[in-house]
Amino acid sequence: MATTGEFQAIHGIYQTILEKELEHALPLPAPIPEILGKAGAASEPVRPVAEQWLALLDLAVSPHLMRNYINERGAEDAALRALIRFLVRKKIHSQDDRDKVDWLTTYLFRKREEQKRRPTSWPKANVEEILDGFEFPMLSRYAEDLLMEVPALLDEVKFLENFSQVTDSRIIQRARDLKNQFGDEFFNPDVLAAIVNYNLIFGDKFHSLLKPTM
Repeated sequence: MATTGEFQAIHGIYQTILEKELEHALPLPAPIPEILGKAGAASEPVRPVAEQWLALLDLAVSPHLMRNYINERGAEDAALRALIRFLVRKKIHSQDDRDKVDWLTTYLFRKREEQKRRPTSWPKANVEEILDGFEFPMLSRYAEDLLMEVPALLDEVKFLENFSQVTDSRIIQRARDLKNQFGDEFFNPDVLAAIVNYNLIFGDKFHSLLKPTM
């Protein structure tokens, strides 16, 4: 269950995105203004109706809209954590949920890198801290086998020497296909840590190879 503080942070992002798209104010159901107006109750859990309302807003906010909003306006560490927790906590996940969590966690760790001015070490402990209180089943053998493919992709990334090799190798699509194969196990901290680590290393390589072409 989301806390009042988490609800307020997520709702603020979703409401701003949707009101910009709709070009008018977002009509709010009766209980929501009261929850949004609560002060000094950040740690209190919200009622189920509030999470149901967030789930409805989430359906209307595509990964593309979310990325654009956060890239343009930024987001506080606490708001990013709240969004990640909300998406992971869903009982049924869509492809959009995986895409959002993939991007949000990478953005969060990249932002922390910039603030601390040092690269991220193996991020599993930090991912577990973000998802504190969540329970995950043990990874299936299938997911464990998929995880073994991530180091091989990273080896390819390290040996890329020019931007044309990125496109010729189809490594972006191959990495995306691998991520999709995890299904709901994508959100397990072991998997998510490996994904974030891959994204950060690939992102650094991608931008280093892109600069000479600009």
